[in-house]
Amino acid sequence: MIGQIALSVLFAVTLGCGIASLTFMLSPVSTFRRRLTPYLSGLSQDMCFSFRRPLYRELFGVFRIYLNRFYRTQPSGKLAGLLEISNRDQSVVDFRITQIAISALLTGIFWVLFCLLLFSGQVNIVFGLLAPAVFAGSFWCIENNLRRYVKKRKQKILNEMPSAFEFLSLSVSAGEGVLDAIKRICFISKGEFSIELKKVLIGVSSGDTLERCLKRMAAKLNIVSIDRAVSQIITAIERGTPLADILIKQAKEARNATRVALIEQAGKKEIAMMFPLVFFILPVTILFAIFPGIQIFH
Repeated sequence: MIGQIALSVLFAVTLGCGIASLTFMLSPVSTFRRRLTPYLSGLSQDMCFSFRRPLYRELFGVFRIYLNRFYRTQPSGKLAGLLEISNRDQSVVDFRITQIAISALLTGIFWVLFCLLLFSGQVNIVFGLLAPAVFAGSFWCIENNLRRYVKKRKQKILNEMPSAFEFLSLSVSAGEGVLDAIKRICFISKGEFSIELKKVLIGVSSGDTLERCLKRMAAKLNIVSIDRAVSQIITAIERGTPLADILIKQAKEARNATRVALIEQAGKKEIAMMFPLVFFILPVTILFAIFPGIQIFH
């Protein structure tokens, strides 16, 4: 009886959410925004709907309004910085809607499985209280996955930076300008660092100065080696000093920093490998050594 009631409540809530989302999509406010969006070039894309967005973002459009109102007054710089470093064409509101949609989907799957098991009498109704934990855990895992991706991308940029600086020094020594050397690297290389250099070229082609675009790239990535290299390159450009020696020096420093990071990581891995050795392999070895003697003694 309890399982039937819980299953009925689940279906009723799901049906109500679906009807509410469809009603909001077909409401005059939604259709009015869709009609006006192509004619308002100054309007932010976060404030309107788009047919290019996935369906779940349209269905969760009601959250978009409240999230936009929330992020107007609350700072979201940290998450926005992570999304910018990750090179995703996604705003903070879109990312939050994705989090809500995936978390709600996983929570719904949990409720369906819970109701089926409850109807068959295999679980207690108390396990239904784990639904908020499923939602919160899914929400946290998605954001943690973004942080891990940003960390990996930063590491890739650090690994590619010495080779890029060496190639820049060769191009500058051959008589090319800094901008032409960056264009050559972007044309040849296909890595993550070349993607950031392409953004610098886009900023320069739009009318901004090279120094300002490089500073913007260093501030966005927030990597000490790149920040130091960019500051020295900008100083050399402003003072008119030769760039080739500075770029070679920065490439050597970047390689040394990568070597030190690898040594530190190896030390951490060595300590981490001690845990299974001490707490698993060693006790099992002692057990295998002592157990036959105990059996003989008995």
